[in-house]
Amino acid sequence: MRILLVALFALIGVSGVSAESRDIRLGWMNIQPCSELVTNNGFPYVKTADQELVAYLRLNAPDVNAILGFVNHCAFNVALPATTLAAIFASPGAAQPTFFGLFNTCMAAQNWSSMSLFVDSECMW
Repeated sequence: MRILLVALFALIGVSGVSAESRDIRLGWMNIQPCSELVTNNGFPYVKTADQELVAYLRLNAPDVNAILGFVNHCAFNVALPATTLAAIFASPGAAQPTFFGLFNTCMAAQNWSSMSLFVDSECMW
């Protein structure tokens, strides 16, 4: 058992530094407002707020802060203009080959472990 634990800790140590995760907001667009039914002193009313659809790049790297300037340059000046926010909003998975093809070429000399595109909605309550 003791040998197994030593081997496990050695394997964890050899596997490298753990990665930080950072979500980088690529852009947004307004969509249908949010609404919910609430009560005030027993009287129901509908509360509404603006809602945004937001596109993100999730980046995992050993030191995100060290490469953040490169990430911003490659995302906003190289990959995003060719991919377009509309394509990411329509289907993040379908937009990934174009976005990451350009992004990876631009980021070739930088140390990162993984990345993905995703879309989320936010109510501006």
